[in-house]
Amino acid sequence: MAALMTLPLVLAACSSGSSRAAGGAPGTSMTATTQGSWTGAEELYGAAPKRDPRVTYQPDVVLVTHGATAVREVSEDGLFWTMAGDDEDVRALEVGKVMFATSFGVGRVAAIEQVGGDRRVLLTPVGLTDVVRDGDFGSSGPLPLSTPLTYSTPGRPGIVAGGPDATPAPTPTTSAPGHADTDLQVRPVLGPAGTGSSHAGTRAAPADATVPLRAKGKLPAPRGTPAAATVGAFTVTPFCCNPAAGLRVSYDKDGGRFVALLSLRLTAPTIEFHVRISGGTVQEATVALRGALGVDATIEAATLTSAGNVSSPVLTVPVSMTMPLFGLPIPLTATLTNEFQVDMQLGGRAVMKTSGGLKAGGELGFGYKDGAHSVTATTFTAGKSFLDSMTQLSVAPSALVVSWAVKASVGIGLIGFTAGVWVRMLTKLGFVGDGGLQQSLTPCADGSGSISTTYGVGYQIPAVVATAVNFFLRILQVKPIARTGGLAWGPSTLWEVKGARKCRLRPP
Repeated sequence: MAALMTLPLVLAACSSGSSRAAGGAPGTSMTATTQGSWTGAEELYGAAPKRDPRVTYQPDVVLVTHGATAVREVSEDGLFWTMAGDDEDVRALEVGKVMFATSFGVGRVAAIEQVGGDRRVLLTPVGLTDVVRDGDFGSSGPLPLSTPLTYSTPGRPGIVAGGPDATPAPTPTTSAPGHADTDLQVRPVLGPAGTGSSHAGTRAAPADATVPLRAKGKLPAPRGTPAAATVGAFTVTPFCCNPAAGLRVSYDKDGGRFVALLSLRLTAPTIEFHVRISGGTVQEATVALRGALGVDATIEAATLTSAGNVSSPVLTVPVSMTMPLFGLPIPLTATLTNEFQVDMQLGGRAVMKTSGGLKAGGELGFGYKDGAHSVTATTFTAGKSFLDSMTQLSVAPSALVVSWAVKASVGIGLIGFTAGVWVRMLTKLGFVGDGGLQQSLTPCADGSGSISTTYGVGYQIPAVVATAVNFFLRILQVKPIARTGGLAWGPSTLWEVKGARKCRLRPP
């Protein structure tokens, strides 16, 4: 399978919900660098935002300037943040305001619960312009992407993005004695008195509403090397960044096996970006990934009987490969995430194997300025042929479809909740075999493939993540969130092949 990655840009900025909010100086550009490192609690929760005269923040953003030191705990799904109750900025949090505490700890507050002396908040996604009113951010040149940290949210609802194996939405539970940290009785906090609402589109819950919400486990510490993760019935291991970025996917169940290695070849990869916001509107956004050499895939599928076949929904890998950026008042990160889908329908006892790839030329990215948008020119040329290398043996016709999407970001927010400018690259490969040597004198295989990109300015979250969050919000009588926010364009096709065929003469 061939798959392409472009590195999207996500940017959101900080503000204060109090009278101490900093005023910006529109037109003053700020530049990022990769020179630096996170230490202590920053490695777990990200760096703190800073006030700066060069950026203006939206008035309902509460800037928690003590950052990671004000974080007591984060649930393993990344939705619930327990914050230090004695922190002045934390005390300023209200339902409907935007909390900006760290690189990952940013979102609109949907509920607040008092937990001992601390405050636990439920965060929902925000858009870029929900946080920044005026600011000009970017890199002065290409930033190297080398050794990212790996973060995971194993309890995040929406690991599965739809379909029969989808992770179910959480259900209300009742706290057992001694288990208050697991099954929370959340008492939402009202917005500004007399308003009934603390932000357009977000309605504060009744002050007397006590509802059970589940805040399970703790956010795992980051790793230097990604570990295997279970996603539905699949085992996946992402990797990044030099000499390749990609995903290993495997399945072994009910007499069916599937293994795929999907990779983007890279050499000294870099990213360059720029975002300009004025008056709460994105005026300009550009991003470019350089160093991509091509895409490669090795795919093997086998079944003992038709019971071994599998058809998955779109699966979102709950692992993010993240590099911190420095030099800005906003603690940006460069982040890579993956999705995949497999539809394996082999004919009885069967084997289908193939490998191949494409060569990539040009940079990967897009640009947006003053209402106009365009994809950065990217070319793909044939490399090793998937059909030439295909092996198929079966007692009946077989089909296999594999797709892989890679989305990257530079910005703030936990996995799946990043807000700002983004690019998503989707590659699909499909193969059909007529049954192999036992069925024809000249067994044939047909193949099709495509690479497309979507991009935008705002945020996108998986369908089941939105469903799970909205489950909580309905209980709290708060307006539900949308799957997407901001502007989006595409898909734009970068490469496509339809109806390719390869036949072989059966040996005597």
